[in-house]
Amino acid sequence: MTSWATRLRSRGFLLHWLALFSFWWILSGIAKPFHLIVGALGSGLVAAFTAEMQFAERLRDGDGGIHFFALPWGRMLVYTGWLLKEIVLANWAVLKVVLDPALPAEPEMIVYRTRLQTSLGRTILANSITLTPGTITVDVEDDQFLVHALVGGEGAVGGIVAIEEHIAHALAGIEPPLEARA
Repeated sequence: MTSWATRLRSRGFLLHWLALFSFWWILSGIAKPFHLIVGALGSGLVAAFTAEMQFAERLRDGDGGIHFFALPWGRMLVYTGWLLKEIVLANWAVLKVVLDPALPAEPEMIVYRTRLQTSLGRTILANSITLTPGTITVDVEDDQFLVHALVGGEGAVGGIVAIEEHIAHALAGIEPPLEARA
């Protein structure tokens, strides 16, 4: 455990405070001196009390952690673009199901075992599934995901596998290579 003085002098604290203060200022839209001082002090208090969670110092993972600045931001940006495209396509597919008079929805609960090994990869997978219309991650326990799909079957599972593979590629060097399913 580090001392409060050491925490407050760290680069991570300053980055954390700056991010919080900037966010506060954008949301408040007030540039009067009194409000800026109150916002700066409030942001400083939050940054001080959350010093152990400073995102700029380390992104903690169950297997020891990775440095925030060492993340493959370029590949993550490419993944985000791919995911946005998939979200648009899934919105279109859900719209067609909902507007079809026969309502060809075949809801299914899917138990999916991921091959991703880090908590970072699994968290991104769970959130990506939920962001994609027509699917929602209901529960996660270790490597097992419970996913509700509006239209189940091989198409839903194939979509999850595709997301998983893109995440593994985006996190190459952090996430061990995917191994074939047993």
